[in-house]
Amino acid sequence: MNKIWLLLIVLSSEAFAGPPLSAIEWLQTSEPPIVADPVKPASKIVDIARPYQTAEHRSMISVSPLSRLSPEAVGLLPSYVTGFPGDLWVNSPPELLARLIRNLEVGDNPAMQALLLTLLLAETDPPKNVEPGISILLARVDKLIEIGAIEPALALVERAGSQDPALFVRTFDLALLADKTDPACRDVLTKPTLEPQYTVRIFCHVRNGDWALASFILENAIALGEIEPRTALLLDLFLNPDLAESTVPPAPSTAPSPLEFRLFEAIGSPLQTASLPVSFAIADLSGNSGWKAQLEAAERLVKSGALSENQLLGIYTARLPAASGGVWDRVASLQRFDQALTSGTPREVEATLAEIWTQMTDAGLAVGFARMFGRILMEQPSSQTTDRLRFDIQMLAPIYQTAAQFRPLRDDEDRFLTALAQGTLAQHRPFNDTSAAVLRGFTSQPIPARLRTLLDQRRLGEVILRCIAAFSYGAAGDSQQLSEALATLQEVGLNTTAHSAALQLLILK
Repeated sequence: MNKIWLLLIVLSSEAFAGPPLSAIEWLQTSEPPIVADPVKPASKIVDIARPYQTAEHRSMISVSPLSRLSPEAVGLLPSYVTGFPGDLWVNSPPELLARLIRNLEVGDNPAMQALLLTLLLAETDPPKNVEPGISILLARVDKLIEIGAIEPALALVERAGSQDPALFVRTFDLALLADKTDPACRDVLTKPTLEPQYTVRIFCHVRNGDWALASFILENAIALGEIEPRTALLLDLFLNPDLAESTVPPAPSTAPSPLEFRLFEAIGSPLQTASLPVSFAIADLSGNSGWKAQLEAAERLVKSGALSENQLLGIYTARLPAASGGVWDRVASLQRFDQALTSGTPREVEATLAEIWTQMTDAGLAVGFARMFGRILMEQPSSQTTDRLRFDIQMLAPIYQTAAQFRPLRDDEDRFLTALAQGTLAQHRPFNDTSAAVLRGFTSQPIPARLRTLLDQRRLGEVILRCIAAFSYGAAGDSQQLSEALATLQEVGLNTTAHSAALQLLILK
């Protein structure tokens, strides 16, 4: 993986009207999503675009030494990048927020995935009127791990700098997944208050070259019954490489830990990540795995929202495919399409576009493809054969408002999608049940009373979490929740997210 570069970005208030600049390399995409829209009028409930606007607001700003900041406040994206206010979580009970984050199922809608990722990485103020804790931070880290955003999660816990043993467990797991264990092992060997497990201490002593001490700790831990037999065998093989030639390693568990994953790798029996949770996919991007494993891992991470499509494109075009079938066919088709865009005829672009679009859609990568090529397709000569196809692609990309100006209007679906992209739905009729729910969400659906109450209490983060969950239920068929989610997104100023999410749902459904 590329190194993480945290950049200080100086933005004027006017600059925020465009797409926010990503402060972190792994969050960059060819078309960075706009998560918050320009500021709403002062009469509205929530103002999430510009944190400092008036003398009254400035007088409310408090200053604390960095060393005294709560770990709950830690983030990688400041307010001037996300558009969210500092009090995103302040007025909600921490345990409730932690439960909402952990239980959240975003689904496969990239706009919702981008919104969630921004929430998880946002800098905020800590909750007030409660004892200092890290329950929200732990939940954020756990959700980042779940979606495979390992590098961001590792940067987050490192920035938190907490000595809490529960957070250190996550830190060490992240270091194992990212294969960056040296700093974590230094903490294990020098900070006993972190309460590292025997297995972790043994691993770190070996990495530090203290083989005899690691062997001594292992023998005592086995005698005390602190390590289960299969893990003890793995550690024994790790400590004694010569045994690996004559000893059959244990069968991996159905849900291996990051440490178990690295131990199998160290003894020469690496586990295949394709059958493991997406959090393990980062291991195949290190350059030590074969190209096919890198391709499949990158596709999984793009679909979960943890990797930019630009990184996937770089892997797709790294070399010529060595076989056929599955991912190889997608690679070959994409390379042909990319070549046609560069030097081919309009007929070649047309033929290769139809082929690659079908394959990327079947693989769940349609929006990623649209972000890669939507803008350049707008510059290509028009073709009656692929007009509808290319406009669908462009409307899945962040350029949907521009693309809508040129969309061919052949039926109610075309007219509805064009009006949705341009924000003029009121005079158009839906073309199916889902579009009817979308129409209500953008024109007549009030936000639920329970969410209105939460907004009155300035519990914005909680409202957005509940809104993401409602959209997921709506995408699965609950039309009422879909309408309510879209109405709420607009109420809190997330108009771009609402439009993108609705277009993605309608075009791909």
